[in-house]
Amino acid sequence: MKVYIRSLINQFIPIPCLLCGISTTFDCRICVSCQKNLPAFKSTCHSCGLPVPSLDVHRCGQCLAKPSPISRTVCGFSYQFPVDKLIVQFKYHQQLGIGETLSHLLAFKIKQLYQGDSLPEQLIPVPMFPKRLASRGFNQAEIISKQLSKYLNIPVNNQSCKRVIDTKPQEGLNARQRQKNLQNAFKRINHVPPHVAIVDDVITTGATISALVETLSATDVTRIDVWSLARTPAN
Repeated sequence: MKVYIRSLINQFIPIPCLLCGISTTFDCRICVSCQKNLPAFKSTCHSCGLPVPSLDVHRCGQCLAKPSPISRTVCGFSYQFPVDKLIVQFKYHQQLGIGETLSHLLAFKIKQLYQGDSLPEQLIPVPMFPKRLASRGFNQAEIISKQLSKYLNIPVNNQSCKRVIDTKPQEGLNARQRQKNLQNAFKRINHVPPHVAIVDDVITTGATISALVETLSATDVTRIDVWSLARTPAN
């Protein structure tokens, strides 16, 4: 029934592309032509998601020198125009449809990259502190997780960890300040399976992800992947 309704919407109600305005589909509000021009890294480090010279290189020099507990990081795009503007609209201006569209494209990329590899058993959205969640009205990582769950058939576990410290906003902090800001910020409260994926909107220095990985690594989790809409280029 849902597929039929979506088909009718696509047929009779024009859905303008978020970037160029031509008609596209209800499921993905960025047309195929504009999708081809979205900024993305061609090949990335499996641990941190930053660019590497070729697809044959699975770890960057920094991650080889200091191995990470993260098995695989997949970021849909590079955090540059117009992706950065779209995510700002999604995150700070309640444009949830934009987040759903970018999640749709991320799910497609994940399907491609995980051929021959096992998908996680659960998705864990990065938790927000209750006060900040109440102020914003939604957790963007949960919105992304729910969309990925729909396309990839992986359950979302938003009760596994909680944010126990109301940390300062990460924007404007350098890597060391971000890391210090997030010390002991998360606490595991429920069981999680051996293979999980942490989901967030944007990876900048990776401090938030690292703090949550540390929390999960203290349990019986044996594999942690990380999925995000975008990754900022290295400074």
